[in-house]
Amino acid sequence: MEKVIVITHGSYGKEILKSVEMIAGKQDNAYSFSIEEDTSIEEVKKQVEDLIDDEAYIYIFVDIYGGSPFNIAINFLSRKKVHIISGFNMPMILEFFVNRNRNVNTMIEDSRKSIMHVNEEMKG
Repeated sequence: MEKVIVITHGSYGKEILKSVEMIAGKQDNAYSFSIEEDTSIEEVKKQVEDLIDDEAYIYIFVDIYGGSPFNIAINFLSRKKVHIISGFNMPMILEFFVNRNRNVNTMIEDSRKSIMHVNEEMKG
């Protein structure tokens, strides 16, 4: 089993999950946590910890390397089946749900290809 946990500043992660589910359908075992000005970091950490078990592969997506969501996630870095991905985008999350057997590094490389200067791409 796999679980996806998205932790972001504001509602960014929650909205990306909603958008991805519009395309790929409802996803089981997908959770999002929003860090707002009044959010208790310790409470979010506890909620994330409650989702982590040794049976499931856990993929934690955070928005910014070194930010509060990242600092929550690294508490679980020592767990064998936890993978933390920083700086995700919507194509990465979509690809993950469409093809869950992907290698994490391949998924990251493929998502980088979705970032482009369209003007340059469309020149013929």
